Amino acid sequence: PQRARAVVLLGDQPHVSPAAISAVADAAGPIARAVYSGTPGHPVAFRRSVWPELLAIEGDQGARDLLVARADRTRLVEIGGRQPADVDTEADYERLRVQSGL
Repeated sequence: PQRARAVVLLGDQPHVSPAAISAVADAAGPIARAVYSGTPGHPVAFRRSVWPELLAIEGDQGARDLLVARADRTRLVEIGGRQPADVDTEADYERLRVQSGL
């Protein structure tokens, strides 16, 4: 049977692939994290068993500390290739728009 999980993506990485989302959503373990050529990134999937820990997080820190504290419970899912680009500035957006052919 399927177990409930939440998959977290970053809003400033618009080119996360559906395959990466599926890979972490389908991975075993309480936490699954995408890895791009050995570098951890997003998306990250959290099974219901760790939701209380997520809900206890306060402020604007995200789940960073939880991922460090629960590294032994985190399955790294190799996606391969480069991490999706962050879009943090207008220049980043323009570069991504041009690369995407939009």
